[in-house]
Amino acid sequence: MVDPSLGPVGQEIAARLTAALSPQRLAVINDSALHGGHMGDDGSGESHFTVEIVAAAFAGQWRAGRSSARESACARDQGARAGRMSGPLPRRAKRPAARLLVTDPDGRLLLFRFTPDDRAPFWVTPGGAVDRGETFEEAARRELREETGLDLETGPCVAVRHVTFVTLQGIEVDAEERYYAVPVETARIDTAGHTELEQRVMLDHRWFTPEELAALEEAWFPVDLLEIWRDLLAGRLGL
Repeated sequence: MVDPSLGPVGQEIAARLTAALSPQRLAVINDSALHGGHMGDDGSGESHFTVEIVAAAFAGQWRAGRSSARESACARDQGARAGRMSGPLPRRAKRPAARLLVTDPDGRLLLFRFTPDDRAPFWVTPGGAVDRGETFEEAARRELREETGLDLETGPCVAVRHVTFVTLQGIEVDAEERYYAVPVETARIDTAGHTELEQRVMLDHRWFTPEELAALEEAWFPVDLLEIWRDLLAGRLGL
């Protein structure tokens, strides 16, 4: 049964998945409120959804096969209802992001440790999604202030990476991540500006030397962070 509280887009997603896959369990969750003002938010209130589904059609399939089956089931015909939508659902949401290479006077790099429920702990640089109407540079300064309490001009963009991943809200994204160098005069930060989600899953931070990061057993991102950082320390990235 389609959840009557869903809007027309959510109801169409649920109806198509039900018709195509006859699921034993299906939940279509409207996550749009979590993305208000971010890139990808079209203002409709129905821009982002999480789908939880159990179906016999997925038996024996790897994740890519399950994802393909969901996307095929949700493909929209020309002239579809719900706002005269047409064409296929986008495979992944676009997520432009500004990330920060924050280094203290000793050259150590600041990383935050994430401990989500759906995957193993991992470490990342400060930063996040570019909000609607922001430039990458504006997002970099905002994220620096919100995540570290430091209100500083960021340095230049020293690296760009294009990656795909699943956000903590379960959204599959294509991300363009621009990395900005931010040398700071103190290793003291203030995390009072963290969001409710960050307060739940981003409880620890640490300043690393390259050798300490290389010896770390937990994952860190981006996967070539050590190379970017060493080039930064060696002056090969245009500072």
